[in-house]
Formats: sequence, structure tokens, C-alpha cells
Amino acid sequence: MSARHLFVGALVSAGLLAGCGGADSEKDAQQVVKDFATAVNERDGKRFCTELTTRSYIERVTAAQGDAAVKRCEQQIDSQRLQQTYKVLKFGKTKIDGDTATVTAELKIQGVRRPQAFRLRKEDGKFRLTSGATD
Repeated sequence: MSARHLFVGALVSAGLLAGCGGADSEKDAQQVVKDFATAVNERDGKRFCTELTTRSYIERVTAAQGDAAVKRCEQQIDSQRLQQTYKVLKFGKTKIDGDTATVTAELKIQGVRRPQAFRLRKEDGKFRLTSGATD
């Protein structure tokens, strides 16, 4: 299995957290999950690695540091060859706790429905994916 498969697989297995509180924060956290699916489907490494994930997560998953981690992340997403598509079917519970959140969603991946928990954290004032189940 390629590094790219492992990278996206780790994210899909993610349990992500968001932050603040209230309906707007919940919607913001859920939007990150929607944007994650779009970025992976469109092989948009720049958006995925600079807008949707935390730097610390990228560094852990790519085993690189700083700008090198971002570059490696972008290359992995941009060069993916999978025919998988990710679709967010519906959201379950979204829990906001300060600058972290948990978003539960039902995804459809290659025709298979799959419940998923995402963990996000606020970084630079925006929710971003922060960890995967394999971390």
C-alpha cells in the first residue's frame, strides 16, 4: 500500500474536533468535513494540506517537518490514483468543547456507507482536522 493510501486512509479513519460553541461553530466544523471529502475527491492537495488539516497532524502523518511536511502532503493528495469517492451523506452529533470538536457523519466510500467520527481543533481561528484513528 502506498504512502498516499495510508495518508488518506488515516484521515478517513479520523475522529476530528472543532471549537467554540453554538450553531455557527457546529456548522463550521461540519463544513470542514464536507470540504475534506471535496478536496480528496478533487485531488486538491493545496487546499487539503494548508486549509483543512493542522500542521501537527500533517507532520505526524508524513513524517516530515514544517514546509517539507506540507509539500509531501500536497504531493500525496495530488498524485492519488484511487478511484474512491467520498460523500458525506448526513451528520450525526457535533460536539463543541472550547477549541475542539467532534463531528460524527455517515460517509459513502466506494458505495459503502460508513459511520465516522472526526476530531478537529481550531488553528489560526478556523477548525481543522487534527487526528486520525491510527494516530
